[in-house]
Amino acid sequence: MTYDTTRNGTVHQVLVYDGDRAVGWCQFGTPDELPNVKNAKAYEKDLVELPTWRIGCIFTGSRHREKGVARVAVAAALEEIRKAGGGVVEAYPEQVVDRKPQRGAYLHTGPETLYEDLGFVRDRRIAKWRWVMRRAVEG
Repeated sequence: MTYDTTRNGTVHQVLVYDGDRAVGWCQFGTPDELPNVKNAKAYEKDLVELPTWRIGCIFTGSRHREKGVARVAVAAALEEIRKAGGGVVEAYPEQVVDRKPQRGAYLHTGPETLYEDLGFVRDRRIAKWRWVMRRAVEG
């Protein structure tokens, strides 16, 4: 994502602050705005209907990890989606229960448990440790 795509309104994001310092971020958008999904062939194989919205990347600064920043960011993105009319929201998290992420793994889409806690349910597996998860958001 670039500064221009955010400025031009071609992608959405929310920022999480600690005082005046940004410590986290969540990207979301429509499938037209975020057309690429990791493991695309597996994703498309059992696709019935595109979602209204997708949650793409999540980032939390290293000093603020495991403190709920990602949860706040995703919850804020869901609130923005509600304000925009709601719809079906997809996310593509990594399963980490019963296993640790590989050394050096970058959980840029977040862990599955984060989305479960926010009401998402598994839709289908698209890789050994990655799922499509969905939830409806009322507008």
